[in-house]
Amino acid sequence: MVGSPGFEPGSREPKAYRVQVDWEAFKTYLLKTHTRENALNLYRYARKYYRFLFSPAEIHLFSQGKQRMIMAALSNLSKFLGRYEAWRTAVRSAGLRWNSGVNDFIIERIKCDLNQIISWVRDVKRAAPNLAVFVNFTALSGLRFIESINSYNLIREMASAGRLNEYYDKEKCVLNHYKFGFFMRKSKRVYITFMEPEIVLEITKSMSLSKWKIIRTLQRRGLKIRFKNLRKLWATFMTKYLTPAEIDFLQGRATASIFMKHYFSPTMMINNLKDRVLRGISEIRGMLT
Repeated sequence: MVGSPGFEPGSREPKAYRVQVDWEAFKTYLLKTHTRENALNLYRYARKYYRFLFSPAEIHLFSQGKQRMIMAALSNLSKFLGRYEAWRTAVRSAGLRWNSGVNDFIIERIKCDLNQIISWVRDVKRAAPNLAVFVNFTALSGLRFIESINSYNLIREMASAGRLNEYYDKEKCVLNHYKFGFFMRKSKRVYITFMEPEIVLEITKSMSLSKWKIIRTLQRRGLKIRFKNLRKLWATFMTKYLTPAEIDFLQGRATASIFMKHYFSPTMMINNLKDRVLRGISEIRGMLT
C-alpha cells in the first residue's frame, strides 16, 4: 500500500525530504498567526528538526516537553508545505499523541513558575512598594510589559481628566484598549482587558511610571525583570477558566476581524466571559497577596 507522496514505505530517502523549503516565507507565515516570540521558537524548532517530518517516530527519543514543541513546529511546517494530512498519518503511525505527557508537562511548569513568580512578586512589593500596584495589575491583566505600562498610565490620566469612563467600562469591568491607537501596533495589539474595579481604583491613586523607571528600580534592588513570566503565568493559569481561543483573544493574538465578530456580536456572552475571567483574577490575586 502506497501512502501520501514523500511517505512511501521502503524508500531510502523520502521524496518529501527533497522538497525545498522557503524558510523566509515560512517565517512570514508563522508571524501572521503567532506572537513574534512563539513564531520564532516554532521557526527554530522546524529548521532544527525538519528531518522528523518524514520519520516522526524518532521524536519519542526526546523529553515530553520537547516532543510537544517539535510536534507543534512540524505541524505548522506541514501545513505550510501542504502536507498536513500526510504528517497526521505519519504521527498516528508512529504512536505519537498530542496529549501524551502534555498535561504532566503543564502541571510541572505551573508548579515551578508559580512558586518562582509568587516569590518574585512578593520580593518586588517588599523592596519597591511604589511598584506594588503596577506588578499586581500586570499579573492580573496578562498584558505585555509595554501594554501594561501604557494601560496603567492611561487609567491615571483619564481618571485625572474625569474621563475614565471612556476607557474603563465599570459595568462590564473591561478596559477598552481598542479605542486608543497606541494599543493597535502593527505586529502586537490588544483589544480589551477585564479588570476588577478595585484594581483600577488603586491605579488612579498611584504615581505614573515609565519602562526605564521600573527597570532601574528593580535593577538597583538586585531583582530580575520577570514581566514576561507574569504574562505566561496568566495564560497558563487561565486555562482553568478559559478556552485557548479566549486566552488568545484577551492577550491580543486574535485578528481584528475576529475581535469585531465576537466582541461586538450580540450572540457573544460577554458577561459569562467576564465572570470567568474575574474568577481567575480573584484567585491569582489571592495567591499574590
